[in-house]
Amino acid sequence: MVCVMRVLIQKNWKTARLNKLKLAIVGFGDVGQRLAIQVNDTFKGRMSVLAVGRQAKVANETRFLYADLDNKLSLKRLAALPKRVVYLAPPPNTGLDDARMRRFLAVARCVEHCVYVSTTGVYGAAGGAWVKETTPLRATEPRSLRRIAAENWLRASTLPCVNILRAPGIYAADRLPIARIQAKLPTFIAADDVPTNHIHADDLARLCWLAFFKARNRRAYNAADGQAMMHAEYLTQVANTFSLPPPPRLPAAQVKAALSPIAWSMLAGARRVSSERLLTEWGVRLKYPSVSSFLAQAEQSTVLPVAAPAL
Repeated sequence: MVCVMRVLIQKNWKTARLNKLKLAIVGFGDVGQRLAIQVNDTFKGRMSVLAVGRQAKVANETRFLYADLDNKLSLKRLAALPKRVVYLAPPPNTGLDDARMRRFLAVARCVEHCVYVSTTGVYGAAGGAWVKETTPLRATEPRSLRRIAAENWLRASTLPCVNILRAPGIYAADRLPIARIQAKLPTFIAADDVPTNHIHADDLARLCWLAFFKARNRRAYNAADGQAMMHAEYLTQVANTFSLPPPPRLPAAQVKAALSPIAWSMLAGARRVSSERLLTEWGVRLKYPSVSSFLAQAEQSTVLPVAAPAL
């Protein structure tokens, strides 16, 4: 009887402790919403999730807190954030610094552990070579320089624990280049083709959560599947999966002329992103270890996913 009571007391103590756990997600876009759904589905209400942003796009049992990282007056509310924070807010659209991150760090007094999702664009152009976390950051594009600034602010902060996840191209069923293919925008001929890197949005959301338990303090991890694909191959596989005509192939100069500056900048890096550190240290298995594995499952569906806007 004593043993039974001891087990019940221990179980109730663990439940009470779990009920006190809270997570804030700053920047509640697609990945943030997926993270909230995963946490809510896993803990069934025992974990309190707080979405912080400018639009109330809550998921499941998630609560919403309005805060504008560009408005200092609204940031006073962040002083009471929980201990665990996943920071998904993008940097500003101009400049070489991330003032949003600076403002967040200035008011987030209660935060003890922050996971920040950066970008593999911080490595800059690599000429098709593999990059890993120890590769020097040689970005020249302003968007990536702002990400480097955010990483530096976070590392230099007084927060007890910070982790950095560098994500490549994020995809999902509703984040495939369907509109790009339908618009017949060109891709490269074989001689000019460049490697691209990917991570499924669900896997990235899960990695954000696992970082609290698996990642080392102030350490960066490439949150990629590690299976670099040539750009033309990627578009062709997507087109074939959904019975669409493959994109035309042209020399690099003509491809550049046909794309927006943002779309071109994403291709100009020409790097292969290694995920060896993450997979080895964390011992994690991705739900979608490659784009090809995801498309193999998508091929079983006859429904064409909603097309994201073409770049």
